Amino acid sequence: MGAGSLFASIISAVVAQLWRPKNMDPFEYLGLRLQGLLPAFMLPLLLTTLFCLGPISLLLFNYFQISSHSQIVSSEFFIVLRNVLLAPLCEEMVFRCCMVSVAASCFQPFSVVLLMPIYFAAAHLHHALDKTDFVCGWRQILRVHCDRLIITYLFGVYNTFIYLRTHHFISAFVCHALCNFIGFPEPEMYYSLKARWKRSLVLYLTFIGILLWMMSLYPLTNPTLYGNKLFVL
Repeated sequence: MGAGSLFASIISAVVAQLWRPKNMDPFEYLGLRLQGLLPAFMLPLLLTTLFCLGPISLLLFNYFQISSHSQIVSSEFFIVLRNVLLAPLCEEMVFRCCMVSVAASCFQPFSVVLLMPIYFAAAHLHHALDKTDFVCGWRQILRVHCDRLIITYLFGVYNTFIYLRTHHFISAFVCHALCNFIGFPEPEMYYSLKARWKRSLVLYLTFIGILLWMMSLYPLTNPTLYGNKLFVL
């Protein structure tokens, strides 16, 4: 994550302009606009927080149970900075603002929502190499990390939906940043909770959060709240 990612983001933004409708602002086409900025920041973040209510509570319980006495070293800070800010910034610019905007100009919105995240998930295949020995074949690599690839794809579907409904870069960015901060679900974190009431509370918050998310998904992403007149989903 560095100059290469920044360069790819710039090139993607330039190439995407070839599909921009006439008489449309080039920044607005990429979801970089001021109209509806405040709801675009707050509402998708609230929506994603509801969906992740259980994992967030689990993360907090584990933090106070295990890491309350640990110190944050500078290397960990820069890792968090990269994962929570820089990675979502570049990835959302390339995949959502550029690729999804172009695809939505050529295909039906629901096709875009289901198909474009395949590229997003495939772009994260290199993470499998971070923890897998090169002597392992691709089949074993995919088997070990298949669950993460599926979760990455499903997140891509969700964030593509959010972007098409809001047509705002900031919406996709804050959702991505929050999910990167929370990280992938780890069953070990749940079973490491010593108090039974904590485990019950995590399950309860997970159920309530998903229920509230389902009830709020369409109302909180109503395109009229964001002044979205380009994409209809």
